[in-house]
Amino acid sequence: MLLDEVDRKLERRGHRFVHYADDCNVSVRSQKAGERVFNGLRKCYDRLHLKVNETGTAIASAFRRKFLGYCLWWSAGDGVKCAVAGMAKATFMLTPASKAHYE
Repeated sequence: MLLDEVDRKLERRGHRFVHYADDCNVSVRSQKAGERVFNGLRKCYDRLHLKVNETGTAIASAFRRKFLGYCLWWSAGDGVKCAVAGMAKATFMLTPASKAHYE
């Protein structure tokens, strides 16, 4: 696969990342590091003739973004928690058949 090259590059550099289909999140320690990694990824994607979706792309804290319908937050005493993001929760609807399954 094309994106395997991207994964190998991130692994070689020791980055922590999550890659699912065409979605990718890379964890870094600072905004400046995020910009540097993103510029490197953009060059890699350009070599593969892939376009970056500018509207869905951001260099931001993981606590201000959602990924695959989930969001993270910091809980005092318990550390980092994960939950279904608000928008994903709002669009999820149980059908009458699935409601009966859980009753």
